[in-house]
Amino acid sequence: KMNEQDKHDVGEAIKTMASHGNRVIAVCSASWGNKDFPQNQDDFDWQFEGLLALYDPPKKELKMVFDQWYSAGITIKLLTGDYEVTAMNVARETGIKNCDTGINGEEVMQLSKEELQSRVKQVNIFTRMFPDAKLRVIDALKANDEIVAMIGDGINDGPALRSSQIGIAMGDKGTEIAKEASDLIVIDD
Repeated sequence: KMNEQDKHDVGEAIKTMASHGNRVIAVCSASWGNKDFPQNQDDFDWQFEGLLALYDPPKKELKMVFDQWYSAGITIKLLTGDYEVTAMNVARETGIKNCDTGINGEEVMQLSKEELQSRVKQVNIFTRMFPDAKLRVIDALKANDEIVAMIGDGINDGPALRSSQIGIAMGDKGTEIAKEASDLIVIDD
């Protein structure tokens, strides 16, 4: 078990790694001498081993593409499961406007329908998102009379892809659920 100082130090390391655009994974281990595993995986005596930072840089041409979209009057919003600092770093690298503030999935779920409709007009970065939160954001944009195109590739994107007016899935890396929920499939990701 980690003491409070260790937890603080690990938290700071995560923030530092994430602020450079890394996805951070905590690695833990547990020993179990019995044949019968506990009902709940949290019942293991987990030992923290370290952090793993993964960096998947955005494609270089993405900023140019986004600039063209902005010139065409298209607003870009990032809905991601990533942490806020990771998402903001990616947003800055790719040229997403107004990326200094964000809202997370739990906050999205706590807002009333009217509050969310107001927030989606101002916020472009949505972090720690899960399927229901993504769906609420898409529905709030539509309630604001926006035409919504959603690009996604994961199982967690399915409901939002289905709800958007134009659901777009990635053909190579996209899950079957994302493809089935979409109107268009990009063959070459």
